[in-house]
Amino acid sequence: MLSDAWAQVRSYPSRLVAVLVAVALGVGFLTATSVFTATSAEGLRLTAAAPLTRADIYLEADPSVAGEGRNTSGVPAWLAATARDENVASVDPVYARTIDVFGAAQRGLGNVLSLPGNPAVRWFTLSAGRWPAGPRDVVTDEQTLSALGVSMGSRLQVRTHREERDGERPKDLETVTITGVADLGFQPLTGVDFRFYADQRFFGDDVTTTALATVRDEGRLTGTIDRLNTTLPDGVEAATASSAADAAASRFVGGGNSLMFIMLGFALIAVLSAGIVIANTFTVLLTQRRRQTALLRLMGAHRSQVRTLILLESLIIGAMGSVLGLALGVGLGYLGARWQGLDGGGLVVNPFMLVLCLLAGIACTVAAAWLPARRATEVPPAAAWRTAAVSGQGAPSSRTLPRVALAVLVLGLAVAGVGAPAGNLAMVVFGGFLSAIGLLLVLRRLVTWMLPTLERVLGRMGVSAQVAGANLRRHPERTGSAAVALVIGTSLIVALMVGARSGQASVDADLKNRYPVDVSLRTSDTALSPGTVAGIHGLPDLTVAAVLPEAPARFPASPREWISAVLGAPADVLRAAGAEQLLRPRADASPGLLVSPQYLAAARLKDGSSVTAVVAGQRRSFTVHPSPLPSLAGPGLAVLHADTLAGLGVPTTTRTIWAVAGADADREAWRSAVGRVAALDPSITVSGGLSERGDIANILSILVNLSIAMLLVTVLIAVVGLANILRLSVVERTVEIALLRALGTRRGMIRAMLATEALGIGVIGALLGLVIGIPYGLLGVAAVVGRQATLVVDLPWTGMLGGILLISLCGVLAGILPGWQASRIPPAEGLTAQ
Repeated sequence: MLSDAWAQVRSYPSRLVAVLVAVALGVGFLTATSVFTATSAEGLRLTAAAPLTRADIYLEADPSVAGEGRNTSGVPAWLAATARDENVASVDPVYARTIDVFGAAQRGLGNVLSLPGNPAVRWFTLSAGRWPAGPRDVVTDEQTLSALGVSMGSRLQVRTHREERDGERPKDLETVTITGVADLGFQPLTGVDFRFYADQRFFGDDVTTTALATVRDEGRLTGTIDRLNTTLPDGVEAATASSAADAAASRFVGGGNSLMFIMLGFALIAVLSAGIVIANTFTVLLTQRRRQTALLRLMGAHRSQVRTLILLESLIIGAMGSVLGLALGVGLGYLGARWQGLDGGGLVVNPFMLVLCLLAGIACTVAAAWLPARRATEVPPAAAWRTAAVSGQGAPSSRTLPRVALAVLVLGLAVAGVGAPAGNLAMVVFGGFLSAIGLLLVLRRLVTWMLPTLERVLGRMGVSAQVAGANLRRHPERTGSAAVALVIGTSLIVALMVGARSGQASVDADLKNRYPVDVSLRTSDTALSPGTVAGIHGLPDLTVAAVLPEAPARFPASPREWISAVLGAPADVLRAAGAEQLLRPRADASPGLLVSPQYLAAARLKDGSSVTAVVAGQRRSFTVHPSPLPSLAGPGLAVLHADTLAGLGVPTTTRTIWAVAGADADREAWRSAVGRVAALDPSITVSGGLSERGDIANILSILVNLSIAMLLVTVLIAVVGLANILRLSVVERTVEIALLRALGTRRGMIRAMLATEALGIGVIGALLGLVIGIPYGLLGVAAVVGRQATLVVDLPWTGMLGGILLISLCGVLAGILPGWQASRIPPAEGLTAQ
């Protein structure tokens, strides 16, 4: 029977192309998700835990014991004890320090990591230069060199970075020499702008809490770790470097799991869409093969044999499509990881997941063909000899089906609704998939309800459109089957667009509350230079910038919180920062004063409380309000309205300037420009929400890029399915089309009729997808940001309108080939068709 099924596939290959393409795309999507996840996870592992990849043992000491028992060489007792173990070949303490870096063209935060003394433990090579040979030698990567505007051999000014403390001067500047260029092979995840690597002597008397060790005999690694955990002081633990690397990577990969769940959810929906295309194709094909099925039955074939033959056909085409999809998915998954810069560990493939994707494609194809095969065998042989219309395809009308669908839909939404506030993406994905199944069970009915309206609209657009509208309404099951895949594709795209836009709006609103000002520059003890002020005022897309006068002050203090100065912010800055408390003061209250929430709590004050302070020698009363604004410039500060400070008539200095970016400002360009301005004065401290907003915007841009990929995959599946349904319907309607041609209908009108049918299906799919996609997108983004920020609904109307037009255009394109095929039917040949 397998040979008979193969013969059937070979006899009508063109009719099964849509099934092959749908299976390949669905399996390719699943495989790409698997490969992308595995490859990016290994890349993140290498990136997050690169220093551990060449070591055998990782040691970590509690800070309370890390510096105890130093010998004459200054080596702590736990490091010395590790080195004395018989199987330990080398021990290298690990140091890290955050520094402020001042380059020729840029300034920013840098991270300095110690290099192991044992060259075999170093996790990268040099592409040029030499390793550090002294305490002021460093190596760095090409990206850092380019950003700072320096080269190998250049000297840089750096200083140890610290949080600003009132009354303290910045640490002295030190000069380091770049002796080599590191060939890392990946993009480090350090959370800073620049990366450096130095000899252990660079860190002076710093106390380390971690170390890396190598062993002489790897076969005794486990025993060595057990022995170290027994002999080392309490508070020091030893573990394999590989397990420590896995733990370090999991902190990054854990965040990537959100993206993995999102991609997996979309992949499952794409597979579901492929299943619908497969079911529709087999339904039409088996309807057209009713006479052949009847002949088999009359020749003695049992229903089970006929059904098995059809399922074997689906098995063959499913296997072929799945193998093609595996190859496609592996390539696309790796390219996606490479595109995002997460391929540092090379291509990583999980064989088990590949087999699972292959079986999923085959199972989806066979399952989708099972119901059409069952219906085909239920037709009595005598009835099958008569010509049947495709309009009879589909599930019989039933009152039970809508009830089941509604129950599944409500259950799925309930699961997703519970998971969204808790930030449980797995529950949201599962609930969304379950509710999508419920929607799919009633989508055809929804399409059917829209057909009369569509027919009336098309009836006013000419004869071809009128005939097309009548055809769509006369074959509601065929129209519904063709529209379902488009609905899925459109809803997926809309959900992604809504999720990305609303997610960005939610994060922006949250960051605006925490960082009302984008950039704050403050000098340590001198007035701002004219060049610094001019540089900030010259930033592109600037909403407002202002220099803030400052006066010394003395407020009631606590051991941990104090206020030693007040800043005067002008009204335009306060308005841009949303500080309405100072813009609309109560008439019967003393002047408003913004303080940090931490100070308010430490001083046991409430919002609106009155406090007496001394400002530049004058005793004044103020009404305090909590705000994040004072903390942006540094600790020990409070903010007044500039007019209030000017009215006190006290002497002031100008050490601080604030700037607020426009809504459409390029955050990366701003960050670079601010770095160039700050590089002119090493005494400046830079703060504000600019960098964090830029980082989150970059993360969310991955979702936007992903939406483009989703659009291509889902629309392609839907268009293939729509084109195949229309093409097979042309075969079914040969006599009808031939009669129209015999009555004088021109070929152009036939093509217009098919194109209008495709356009109508596309419009229905786009509109239903819009209605369904918006709530699903909001549900998904609520799960991602719901626990960290308040959800802000921001719908991308322009993008969604463009998506609707694109889907409608794709519908027209899907009708081009069937329209051409229909227009080539000769009237005489069509009228003789049986």
